Amino acid sequence: MQVADSENLPFADGSFDAVTVSFGIRNFEKSSEGLSELRRVLRSGGRLVILETSVPTRSPYKQGYKLYTKFIVPMMKLLAKNKNALCLSVRIGSKVSFLVRNYQESSKRK
Repeated sequence: MQVADSENLPFADGSFDAVTVSFGIRNFEKSSEGLSELRRVLRSGGRLVILETSVPTRSPYKQGYKLYTKFIVPMMKLLAKNKNALCLSVRIGSKVSFLVRNYQESSKRK
């Protein structure tokens, strides 16, 4: 494993057949630059897989998500063995769909 800056990866162009990111895009300082860097190290025809979450926009999923993140996740702290544990719920909004559109558009330009 290697720690690196998402906007300046220490790998040559086309180094990887596949690039995966799980719950990390939200932490990129400049998401467009981070995605460009992922594309740079991916070989032509390679696969980019991004696993992120977003807030559902359709009922009843939207209400279920709100119930889960506002009430159920915080209640998990009560069930934790370590009472100092902190349960956080993260709301991403529409950032994920924006990133996918942005990546698709930038890929078409190359």
